[in-house]
Amino acid sequence: MAESLGYHYDRTLLRRGAYTPEGYDEADMSQLLIRRTLTEVLLGIRPIPIRVVEVPCTEEPEDSEAPSPETGGENSKTKNGPS
Repeated sequence: MAESLGYHYDRTLLRRGAYTPEGYDEADMSQLLIRRTLTEVLLGIRPIPIRVVEVPCTEEPEDSEAPSPETGGENSKTKNGPS
């Protein structure tokens, strides 16, 4: 295939691994990047970025506790003592 495209490689050179397809090189480089980044995360050098995209809405139950003294509920006198 190389000869049909105008490239001339010696068979010995190819057998010894002097030539590797670009895809192999890209795969090796991406694996190296993943390993380095993971190592930095595990060593505490690099943080894992976290982004909150939606905060769940929680509704208060209908049978909630008595209102707090700040809101002027009935139990505000008993909690703070007699007036």
